[in-house]
Amino acid sequence: MGKMVFNFFLIMILFSCNRNTETEYNDNGDIEAIHIIKNGKRSDSSIYYYPNKNIAKILYYLKSDTIFEKDFSENSVLLSEGKNFKKKMVGKWKFYNEDGRLDKIIEYIDVCGKQYLNQGWYFSQNGDTIFDKSNFVNIKIDRGNFKIHKRYPIVFNYNKLLGNKSKVIVYFSTFVGKNFCNIEQIPVIADSSYTGKIVSNFLFTKSGKKNLRGVLLESIDSIAPGETKKQHAERMVYFDIPVTVE
Repeated sequence: MGKMVFNFFLIMILFSCNRNTETEYNDNGDIEAIHIIKNGKRSDSSIYYYPNKNIAKILYYLKSDTIFEKDFSENSVLLSEGKNFKKKMVGKWKFYNEDGRLDKIIEYIDVCGKQYLNQGWYFSQNGDTIFDKSNFVNIKIDRGNFKIHKRYPIVFNYNKLLGNKSKVIVYFSTFVGKNFCNIEQIPVIADSSYTGKIVSNFLFTKSGKKNLRGVLLESIDSIAPGETKKQHAERMVYFDIPVTVE
């Protein structure tokens, strides 16, 4: 009964306005999907159903080819939610267990036209971060307006993925493009760190709205048991910080 009420109220919320709808049916004549149609196109939202008539997925149509998606289990438990841009996952997606508990948050970004799994936070049953499974960077920077020709500190606290013996270096600049295509042309800003914490300083020579973009490169060379040749592994985490320079 609770599931039926849950589905009923979702439908009432989404389709309360008097709009045209398009309904899809399966071979048994059951509803597979309902779409709101405006000016001949899908608009506002769509609902998809399981054969048991519970909601499987809801798509909310946002601006600029962006869709917010919510996925459910056959028992009406929310499993995941996040945005898609041109059919690619973008931003921070939340993933839940069958009991509805938040299991992890995964950040997807566009790196030179390709979808990239950038950061990940995993959580225990108590909601605490599981650091040995997670991989992310916390950046401490003055969030106010910056002055030209003045140096400012920036601190990167990086939660490693490749182990305590890996080293980390950072590249960043206001000249890095939106999708990081030219990141390899940017020189290293900070020296290697084996702790994962990097402190650097930067300054701006021109005023205006800018983006401080860059990447932390974690790497390690190791020899597997029984092997004689070193193996190299790398992990990159990108960041994009909007700033205003006066």
